[in-house]
Amino acid sequence: MALGVKRRQLRIQALETAAQYIKSMESGGASPEELVEDPDDLELFIEECEKLADKLEAMAEKLQIKI
Repeated sequence: MALGVKRRQLRIQALETAAQYIKSMESGGASPEELVEDPDDLELFIEECEKLADKLEAMAEKLQIKI
C-alpha cells in the first residue's frame, strides 16, 4: 500500500528525529548507568546506536527519493 504524501513526509520526519535523538544520547547528559546496565558495555552500545541511527537515516533518505 502506497503512503500518502503527508504520511510519507511525517514518516521521514519521524525517522530523522529518531536518528538525531539516538546520535545525541551520548552527549545528551545521560550517565552510562542510565544507558546500559554494565558501564563496560557503553562503547559497544554507542556503536550499535550509531549503526541504528545510520539505518534510520538511510530509510528516511530512501523515502525522500520517492517524493
